[in-house]
Order: sequence, then structure tokens, then C-alpha cells
Amino acid sequence: MWTRIVVWVPVVFSWYGAYQQLCLRNPFGNNPAPDWMMLVLLLVLGVLFPLFLFPQNDHRSLKRWSVCSFSSFSFFF
Repeated sequence: MWTRIVVWVPVVFSWYGAYQQLCLRNPFGNNPAPDWMMLVLLLVLGVLFPLFLFPQNDHRSLKRWSVCSFSSFSFFF
């Protein structure tokens, strides 16, 4: 659940900022980025970031010898 929140926060801000600056022509923030940079941020944070993180398995398990394994890597305690 918390991983969804971590992913959705930058997605929502990048879409909102791109909408404000590119569609409404309102500068987003006190020191706004150029339009081309806002478009790059939208593509990276608003499109590619969730596409790479949402399809991953979000299964966590605790195994013997206190190994906490996540989808594609493990932590040893």
C-alpha cells in the first residue's frame, strides 16, 4: 500500500504541473521550468515511472533466518 503512495505522489504533481504550465499557460511554482523541461518531467515521472514500478510484484515475505525478501532483491539482517 505505501509503495502505491510513493509512486502516486510524483505522478500527480508532475501531471498537475504540466497541466498548469503547458495547457493553462500558468507558471508552475516560483521559479518555473521551461516548457520542454516540464514535458520531460511529465514523460519521466508521470508516464515512465509508474509503468516501471506498478507491474512489479509487491509480495513481501519473511523467511527463516530473518531474511526479508522483496520482489526482485533481498535484505539479510
